[in-house]
Amino acid sequence: MEFSKLIFEPTVDLKLPPVPVSFIEVVFSDVQKIDLDDPLCTSAPLPFGISPLIQSEVVSGRLLTRGDDVKETFELSLDIKEQFSYLPGDSVGVFPQNPLAEVNQLLKRLGLDEQKNAPIEITVKKGVKKKLPIYLPLVSTPKIILESVLEIRGILKKGFLRSLAEYTTEYKEKRRLLELSSIEGAAEYDKYILQQGLTLSDVLTEIPSCVPPLSLLLEHLPRLMPRAYSIASSPLSCGKRINIVFNLVVTPRGRMGVCSSWLKNKFEDVDDLSKKFEKMGVEDSSSTITSKTETVQFPNPHAYRCSSDLDWTRDRCRSLYRVH
Repeated sequence: MEFSKLIFEPTVDLKLPPVPVSFIEVVFSDVQKIDLDDPLCTSAPLPFGISPLIQSEVVSGRLLTRGDDVKETFELSLDIKEQFSYLPGDSVGVFPQNPLAEVNQLLKRLGLDEQKNAPIEITVKKGVKKKLPIYLPLVSTPKIILESVLEIRGILKKGFLRSLAEYTTEYKEKRRLLELSSIEGAAEYDKYILQQGLTLSDVLTEIPSCVPPLSLLLEHLPRLMPRAYSIASSPLSCGKRINIVFNLVVTPRGRMGVCSSWLKNKFEDVDDLSKKFEKMGVEDSSSTITSKTETVQFPNPHAYRCSSDLDWTRDRCRSLYRVH
């Protein structure tokens, strides 16, 4: 990749944005217990949310389509274990986790791979008149932060690139980050960051001497947000379970989508368990097949609504609703 190649001569003065003020401090803590069942700040409001966060379990899954000429389509059934009202056509927001391989890559690069599960406290630096983003937990671990809190594939803004340059020791690599954050480098920024969608991991791979602290990521990376999926089931037939249908998303850079790949892993978990039950001769195992619980949040419904007096079945509904 030509990403790290300098475009301007070193004698060219670049018009740079000011270095953003650092305001977050991360310190390792003697806190003995962290609520690993609730890594998210559940009190932090979500855009378009009309319900609190709900813990759910993936209880079953099935592959709806297969073949070389069609995309694989999956259906998952989620047991939300709580009473709520919905109609077919409403949507559900699913909180994913970032891909483990990318999380581990960042932990290693930040020098935190051996301390990934160590408790940390997140605070505002003394003397700085700023507040912590409301979605950041006060106590967490580096792994939880990168896995469940931050959008590690988030778009890299110029201010972030300018700050990354301050933690880069090799001259040409630092200069390259400054070019990308400058007015003169607008075309390069558009080409690599906006069009090609380079992520933080991509940039750190191309700029080996850049070793930012975790606090910098907390200041600049956005919050990991739920992904919206249309509900493809009816409360008349499914009760407290909801079904979602999805395809595996592949990005222009060949990466699998964060949420769709995470859901596919959930499908594989319950599918493996189902096959094991079949080998054991257990015919009705649907009530015992569960995957790790995940957090589900219901956004505002779509404007489209099905008639409430129609007894929609799952198979009839599936062809009508958008799948993201």
